[in-house]
Amino acid sequence: APKIDAERLPTSEELRPKRELYVAQCSRCHPLISPSYFAKNADIDEILLRYRERKILTVEEADTISRYIKQITASSYE
Repeated sequence: APKIDAERLPTSEELRPKRELYVAQCSRCHPLISPSYFAKNADIDEILLRYRERKILTVEEADTISRYIKQITASSYE
């Protein structure tokens, strides 16, 4: 999966809290994966479900990250 630096992720006032959560949670254990990868190659909700089952993310955190990924990939930022 392609990696991305946090500085390259889209942000705005509306996206900022979602982006910050994605960066904080998803970079704790591995490099950030480019959100465009999820739009084309993997189901973000299935991946987040695994993290929820392992108690790495709460339901609310997983939902927020999912919304961020889907929102920015819908606008095709890369």
